[in-house]
Amino acid sequence: NVYFTTTCNSTPNIYSWYEGQENFNGVYCDVWWINLSNGIPANSNVAIYMYIGNSSDNYYSQYYPYVGTPIQVLGTSQYDNGQKIFNYYQNFGNLSALPLGWTYIYNNQNSVSFSTDYTIIPPLSSNYGNDGITTTNNYNLQNNVVDIYASVPNINTNTGYQWMVLGVGAANNTNTYFIGPGGGIIAGGNNDGAAFSGIGAGVFSLVVGTNSSLGSVNYSYVPTMYSIGFSSSNTYFLVNYNQVLNTTKIPGSFSLPITIGQQEDGGNIYLY
Repeated sequence: NVYFTTTCNSTPNIYSWYEGQENFNGVYCDVWWINLSNGIPANSNVAIYMYIGNSSDNYYSQYYPYVGTPIQVLGTSQYDNGQKIFNYYQNFGNLSALPLGWTYIYNNQNSVSFSTDYTIIPPLSSNYGNDGITTTNNYNLQNNVVDIYASVPNINTNTGYQWMVLGVGAANNTNTYFIGPGGGIIAGGNNDGAAFSGIGAGVFSLVVGTNSSLGSVNYSYVPTMYSIGFSSSNTYFLVNYNQVLNTTKIPGSFSLPITIGQQEDGGNIYLY
């Protein structure tokens, strides 16, 4: 029961999307995203009014699409207005097929499956092939951030074949950023990409271009926001909105697809 407006004592005129509660260093905070269509011009300011309603109010039904939230919060996708907030938005809950603009990565062996809150990328049942999805379009990444909300296994079952990646880069053929010459998943096959990359042992390497590892970050098998941001001169890695790396290494291209995949891993990847 919250909405935002730039006009005092008025109904909402700003699109807002309630992400839910996030744990920031032990403190739970409610998180909203808003869309300022004209931004905030340099050397100026914008007044934003936040209105909090009564517990008996339902601003979702009253003010949608200006007020929204995903199925993971409300239990229904009826009021999910993420497309109004973000440059590109895809919720992976309550699907029955791969969404428009997504396809399987090269040499994919198993189809994803679907649940109310997430889409499941399964582990392989053999030491052959890959499992994962990638976008069919490239996205302009410069001065943008890619957020991937996922639960990633930290169980290492076969280090000889196991690999997993979350990031940006091509995976639709061999000798691409995420697919090696032999057809298996890698990270850094060329200079055009960036990724969280690892063998499923609870540690991600942070990779940009062909640099094998510019840093690392520990992770747990819980829903986590993995983010990679790009400026013209820097790449930024964040976990749950906390920056874990700022590097002057940048991809060879800022026009790239989004890819999530794994090869012979110990559990499902859950995409939200």
